Amino acid sequence: MKIMKKIAFVLIVGLVILSYGTSAMADKNAPLAALGKPSIPADNPQSAAKIELGKLLFFDPRIGGDASVSCADCHMPSQGWGFNDPISRGYPGAIHWRNSQTVVNSAYLGKLFWTGSAKSLENQAPSAALGALSGNGERDMIEARLAFIPVYVKAFREVFGDRWPRVNNVWRAMASFERTLIHNNTPFDKHMRGDKKALSAQQKRGLKLFQGKANCIECHNGAQLTDQKYYNLGVPRAEEWLTRGLAQVTFRYQQYGKGTTEKMYRKVKDDAGLYYRTKEN
Repeated sequence: MKIMKKIAFVLIVGLVILSYGTSAMADKNAPLAALGKPSIPADNPQSAAKIELGKLLFFDPRIGGDASVSCADCHMPSQGWGFNDPISRGYPGAIHWRNSQTVVNSAYLGKLFWTGSAKSLENQAPSAALGALSGNGERDMIEARLAFIPVYVKAFREVFGDRWPRVNNVWRAMASFERTLIHNNTPFDKHMRGDKKALSAQQKRGLKLFQGKANCIECHNGAQLTDQKYYNLGVPRAEEWLTRGLAQVTFRYQQYGKGTTEKMYRKVKDDAGLYYRTKEN
């Protein structure tokens, strides 16, 4: 009996040590590295024709509810495929309360949107195109509009084998295009691959500071320079948020639509962020 107790104790201690070791490894910052090629989903392989179709759709305002808003209106190539203002433009008659993130290198991310609500580009596209404050599109309307455009009918038939354009394949084509919007051969990437001349002396000093005394690497690590976790940094509200009533109206509309409590709907003036995600669980 004593032997069995000793064995049980040893097993418990071993499991605790193993658990601690696994946790420590998980929490350890990933080393800086050069970006490789983004992974491609098996059910949505890349092709030149699909990428070109996705590009056409990305810039086409007919995807939007009133045919005036395209993906590129909030993810502007001239602004780094994002939106420079603190608060992004919204669908006509509305103002968003968040900023549109750049789509550059989004192919490498496992969490998309500010709350990580989409896990792939194929899931992100409809949330943006159909969202009330962004594209405000309708699935059947998108399909109907595209069916009247011979170029699209031909492209969807050749790429997907569709008799008529199907909205789920709209998202797949857009995702394929977005996976080409990558920057993985920057001077930093070249340096991490061993090119000693890729960075200037000043840049090398900055990199040393980044990894050392400044400790930027604590949050900005790995090949993507992000751990894809969430932090409350106490960032102040954007001035536009405080002065434009329409921003407050659209924000509260979204609060109501996401099923917040009555008290939260009437009193809370800040973006609830991950509350929306944890509430779903």
